[in-house]
Amino acid sequence: MLEKKLALGVYPDVSLALARERRQDARSLLANGVDPSENKKAVKAAKFEKSENSFEVVAREWLSSHMAYIVRPQFFIQIITLLRNAALNSLQYKSELALVRAQNIDITNFENNLETFKNSFARNYDLASNSFKKAIDEIDKSIDHLQKTKDALLGTDRNLRLANDKAQDVTIKKLTRGNPTMAAKFSELKGDGSSD
Repeated sequence: MLEKKLALGVYPDVSLALARERRQDARSLLANGVDPSENKKAVKAAKFEKSENSFEVVAREWLSSHMAYIVRPQFFIQIITLLRNAALNSLQYKSELALVRAQNIDITNFENNLETFKNSFARNYDLASNSFKKAIDEIDKSIDHLQKTKDALLGTDRNLRLANDKAQDVTIKKLTRGNPTMAAKFSELKGDGSSD
């Protein structure tokens, strides 16, 4: 692992007590999850930016670029006021921009909540889908069972119709055919019935 080093200052310019204080500040930053080196760079850049955007710097820059023009005394206060207002507006815009950058928009929490919702919805969808499939399977089984029952009832109906047809087709002649004993009995009965 690469070890980073942080310069606390040169000895004669920085006392031992000040170096210890700076070391303690760096440890505090590390404890809060801030890289002391990056923090030092950010502070230095902020100071530089602040000094670069001061009224004096803006005015001098403007004057150096417009030195070819001669400013009449009656317009000097108006120009200074204009420059001052421009510099103040610039600083106001920069401070607003810094404020927006400083705001910590919590997108990760939103993404986590959205992910949790999607997972819950997917789980509920899977449960509902499985229940629906089971219900359809049970309906299909019931339909198959009812179809078999219908087929069995239709088969019984055919058998009963055949039995009825055979019962309607039964005559004494058919019953006695091939049976001489029964033919004799029926003849005898027939004879007794006609004598009465």
